[in-house]
Amino acid sequence: MTKGFIIDAAERIAWTAIQTFVGALLASPVFDSLGIGWQDALKVAGFAALASALKGLLALNIGSDNTAQLGADTYTNVEPVA
Repeated sequence: MTKGFIIDAAERIAWTAIQTFVGALLASPVFDSLGIGWQDALKVAGFAALASALKGLLALNIGSDNTAQLGADTYTNVEPVA
């Protein structure tokens, strides 16, 4: 586990939590039956962040050591056709 991996994983986990929290709060009024308050949205964001962290740990065994992305070493550079 490198410093680059830790920074990448922390950023991915934080943005996953923020996006999930905001999304749950914004979607709640649309679906009145949900009745999600900020506390419930925070719980949902916590579970999403946990899932992101677990995926990042899984990536240590599958992907690159420097990123929390699965299959990071499988990309192919594609050059534009002139």
